[in-house]
Amino acid sequence: LIIFLALVTWVYLINITNFIDGSDGHCSIHVLFFLIGIILISYFKNEYYFSSLLAFTVIPILLIFLIFFNRPAAISFMGDSGSIFLGYIVGYITLERIFIQKDFFIISLFLYPILDCTINLIKKTIKGYYPWARLGDYFFLIPIKNGYNHIKVFYVTIAYSIANLFFYIMQYNYSKLFFICN
Repeated sequence: LIIFLALVTWVYLINITNFIDGSDGHCSIHVLFFLIGIILISYFKNEYYFSSLLAFTVIPILLIFLIFFNRPAAISFMGDSGSIFLGYIVGYITLERIFIQKDFFIISLFLYPILDCTINLIKKTIKGYYPWARLGDYFFLIPIKNGYNHIKVFYVTIAYSIANLFFYIMQYNYSKLFFICN
């Protein structure tokens, strides 16, 4: 049962990462700050796992792609092959951290994409659409549909990701005080 739930979680995180790749730099920013959170927690705990090595390897690649190619106005787009690869890494790191370290707060590093996609997938299903139907109804796409440009959405995504990273580190520190996680 645990293996089945892990597989479903991994596939779900892969698809979520693929679904949020709809605005210039949006997916890259979320995954970048997720990976930075992994590096910071590994540094604070002084415990390095394979997920730390993955994060350390993918961060420079993602930064180069984001800075030179994918920031607004994007020259190149990630596409399904890039977002599925990043989703695979996010899923692996999440499961590794949950199973090895008992770091259940790792989900909060990727909370916005999880909530955005889950809420919209439920809405689509209730309305009778397939979950993979491209309706452009994700929350991060609403400002773009209302006439705002990708640059404003990009900066809001950065601000939200910085706040999310801060709250994750705070959760980690306070969970140690109250013995919530190891």
